[in-house]
Amino acid sequence: IRTLLDESQSKPLKKGRVKALFLNINSPGGGAFDSDGIYRLISEYKKKFGVPIYAYTDKILASGGYYIAVAADKIYSSNVAIIGSVGVMIP
Repeated sequence: IRTLLDESQSKPLKKGRVKALFLNINSPGGGAFDSDGIYRLISEYKKKFGVPIYAYTDKILASGGYYIAVAADKIYSSNVAIIGSVGVMIP
């Protein structure tokens, strides 16, 4: 994911051409270490480039997936999405 984030601000997309990031998340969970790593990368990107980040799900957004989504400025979902988390703490 770091490579994708870095590339979004390089050559053809540099100089403010990326106006926002959209995370389409479908995850029933995942490991805390992996989720934390992605959360931190997204948070660093947002801070460094000042680009708003939006998370969306139309399926499942739980545990590790929800942890990642809270790095976004806003979280959106469809009416039938399943959203929730058990035991995840944000540092």
